[in-house]
Amino acid sequence: METSPTVHLVVALSCEARPLARLLRLKGDPAHRAFRLFVGDGADLVVTGVGKVAAAAGTAYMAAAIDARPDDVWINVGVGGHRSEALGSVWTAHTIRDAGSGRHWHPPRTATEGFAAAEVVTIEEVEREYPRECVYEMEAAGFWPTATRFTAAELCQVVKVVSDGPGSSVDEVVAERVEGLITAALPTLSDLLDSLRDLASAAPPAPPALASELLERWHFSLTQRRQLERLQQRFWALTSSSEGGEEAGRQGVVDVLLGPPGPDAELRSATEVLDYFAQRVDEVALEREPRTPRRGS
Repeated sequence: METSPTVHLVVALSCEARPLARLLRLKGDPAHRAFRLFVGDGADLVVTGVGKVAAAAGTAYMAAAIDARPDDVWINVGVGGHRSEALGSVWTAHTIRDAGSGRHWHPPRTATEGFAAAEVVTIEEVEREYPRECVYEMEAAGFWPTATRFTAAELCQVVKVVSDGPGSSVDEVVAERVEGLITAALPTLSDLLDSLRDLASAAPPAPPALASELLERWHFSLTQRRQLERLQQRFWALTSSSEGGEEAGRQGVVDVLLGPPGPDAELRSATEVLDYFAQRVDEVALEREPRTPRRGS
């Protein structure tokens, strides 16, 4: 019997977690101490702490702890500052930018087309000047590249609720206020969850025949097989919509690792295969990123 995709929520603070836990009827799981986890029927949540490094670590921890599937939904929910938008307004990310490294990503809008969208900029220190028209926060650039290693990019989203701005100091963003803002945003968040669940349920599973071709060439442990399946799913999602459709996406996985001109003769172990495949998938993802035009060009 097929099981429905699970929704994995990643938040920085307990005050952000509480309204979501009530909405989804999640309960704390005392078995986990590295990060605070909440679990329930079809959904779970991790409280990572503040910052992109903490968000990346908490996301990876939960993926391993709950054995995430390639068709699961991942959402980072939190608060952020904005130069001009109203307090309490809810924004999905059409662009995620890491202010520290300059890296940027463009989450697909397949399931969020009907929701308000903004650029989300991840900063390392609290923003008090709000120089640009974007949402300033501290976790998305850690969450996004980590979560998309475990699911298709279309099923991974960042959602931010405006909590401060030029007329409302960030110093006023206390736990009670954050919890109130997330609570007020729950109807929008619930609609977004439904949209992503519908997309995940309609998504085709990773084609098992491809895994068998690779398993005949190299020995994979159970954990490595799961890693391979996740990489296949991501590669397929990135390539199956290009010229040639699904069949081209399927064949592309074989071509990358079994050639020609694949490097199969140089790959001596399953670990080397996974490392090489992960690198190639990241390269394809970068190639498919929309180019952001420069001002004045």
